[in-house]
Amino acid sequence: MPPEPAGIKVVLSRRHDVRAILEHTWLKRRLLAQVRDNSASWATASDLPVPGVLVGVDGRLVIARRFVSTLVDLYGPAQLVDDGPLSSLPSSVTNLIKSAIHRAFLQSDVIRPLEKEASLALEEFEAVASTISTTWPNPQARPELLRSLSITGERLRAALAALPEGIVIP
Repeated sequence: MPPEPAGIKVVLSRRHDVRAILEHTWLKRRLLAQVRDNSASWATASDLPVPGVLVGVDGRLVIARRFVSTLVDLYGPAQLVDDGPLSSLPSSVTNLIKSAIHRAFLQSDVIRPLEKEASLALEEFEAVASTISTTWPNPQARPELLRSLSITGERLRAALAALPEGIVIP
């Protein structure tokens, strides 16, 4: 778990399991491990079909894009108003409280830099992944494709690993 920034508290939440699944299960333990372990044999086999771990990249990228696009809301503490005793207040009051909490959260500037890095890393990885089907048939181009997948995949994994494991409370 990444260390908490000074003055910030993180409340664990099951809603953040997607981060762990993408970072640890898919990238670290599956995609990056298989690319690392199989690059030499994949690069030299002339008639090898695209490996299953690479075929499934597009579906994972849809999930990753959805996750990264919702980081501010997912990590924002305003959602706690709806889950606690304040939820019984009139909606006009809870909306005012949520608005104040959300402003404080944004002013803490904890999630925005992490969101930016995750978004940039995802865009880089998506750009490389989008070439898999056109590059794979050319065995001479595979080593560079696999190297690029490894580099951009590791950057994305690191960006996801840097995210808090729960709701950020400024």
